[in-house]
Amino acid sequence: MFMILFFSLDKSIYFFFPYFRSNYSLPMNISKQSISETLVEFVRANILEPDVPFTAESILSKTGVDSYSVIEIVLFIERQYGVVIPDEQLIPANLNNINSIAACVFQLMKTK
Repeated sequence: MFMILFFSLDKSIYFFFPYFRSNYSLPMNISKQSISETLVEFVRANILEPDVPFTAESILSKTGVDSYSVIEIVLFIERQYGVVIPDEQLIPANLNNINSIAACVFQLMKTK
């Protein structure tokens, strides 16, 4: 990996580490269930307060997950699984709960 330096007009230095996607193949042990479990852990640790009850079936909008948090989840998926969810897949039916997100991600991984 390499680093690119940018110098702005005010003489500030910015560092950029390009992200290269590798040829990602679906691991044998990955399943919708394992994706759901990972996403639930992420949401509990990074988005919700510790005392909020939350499962993979919990309706995201009713647990306090807002649109910014959904973006965080989508970005986590990109980093964790190397899957970009296309705009046409970012619909309420796919973002209703963690299980629906996991099913969408799993399907995208299978077709990749």
